Amino acid sequence: MRILARGPGLSRCLTREETRDAMRLILAGEVESKRRGAFLMLMRYRGESVEELAGLVEAARDMAGPHGDLPTPWLQSPARLRSRW
Repeated sequence: MRILARGPGLSRCLTREETRDAMRLILAGEVESKRRGAFLMLMRYRGESVEELAGLVEAARDMAGPHGDLPTPWLQSPARLRSRW
């Protein structure tokens, strides 16, 4: 949080590892709701870097459990989902 919330021009993007570790803690339920909300709001407000997005995806895949190794075609883009309706 200290890295993200320093203010305009003073904050920096998180590294892939920092973002992955933070998201793992969130997904594991080890972060209180106020901190979780603040982290996610700051990420959204600032906009996610490529490295941060990669860290978020790695954490989600790590925490997905036995289905975390599904092949890529299982992931569907919103455009493919819309075409069904």
